[in-house]
Amino acid sequence: MHNFVYIKIKGYMKEQRSMIIGVARHCFSIDGDGVITFVVFHGCQLRCCYCLNLQSLVDGDRFKEYTSGSLYDEVRTDELYFLTVNGGMSLGRGKLCFLRNFIHEFRLL
Repeated sequence: MHNFVYIKIKGYMKEQRSMIIGVARHCFSIDGDGVITFVVFHGCQLRCCYCLNLQSLVDGDRFKEYTSGSLYDEVRTDELYFLTVNGGMSLGRGKLCFLRNFIHEFRLL
């Protein structure tokens, strides 16, 4: 069981949620050495003309919504790879600072 950090919103506690385009496992040479798991978030408030991830701008109905806990459950199976080959996780999307509460909650798990 997780020890979730909850954000108080209008008098009740609510776990952070975010739409995820996908979780790519066993990636090499994306962000540093080792094998990484790459999590791509959906949606971006920026509309950069040079955006490399146009999929994050389209309708989000076909993507999966995760809580910080359910995303942790999805990627924690990769921990063995991280320990063995000095890998880790990378989170991607246009401007991740818009997801700071979700990412903070996820990191605490």
